[in-house]
Amino acid sequence: MREQSLLLNAGVNLENIDYNSSKGMNFRIFKYLISIALVYFMEGKGLNLSMIQPLELLKLSYQFNLFELRKNCEAFLINNLTESNYVEVAKAAEAYQMVGLKNAVSEFVINNLARIQPRDDLQNLPKDSLIDILLRFS
Repeated sequence: MREQSLLLNAGVNLENIDYNSSKGMNFRIFKYLISIALVYFMEGKGLNLSMIQPLELLKLSYQFNLFELRKNCEAFLINNLTESNYVEVAKAAEAYQMVGLKNAVSEFVINNLARIQPRDDLQNLPKDSLIDILLRFS
């Protein structure tokens, strides 16, 4: 199993971990375990990502510097942009300086302007996102 070999390379043997030994686990190993677990779940092996909040996972990926999780969250958000979530996704893209996600939101807005415009939530987009959309649209 790929995940077990990754853990063994990090010096973690899952069979020897119990509650008492996990209290002494250093942060690097803890971060590695969380990253592997979340990537495992996000690849569809144990959890449907739509059941959890990808924006919260994105925040977690930045807090713990989990690059693979960040990449997976970004891909998921890009592939699941809707009229009801594009503003929150744009805010996250702005907050975490995610250029790819920001570009995807801009393209989504331009391609779906007829459906989005009646909702009046364009005004809630971050200022930089609005400028980007206007520049692309002109």
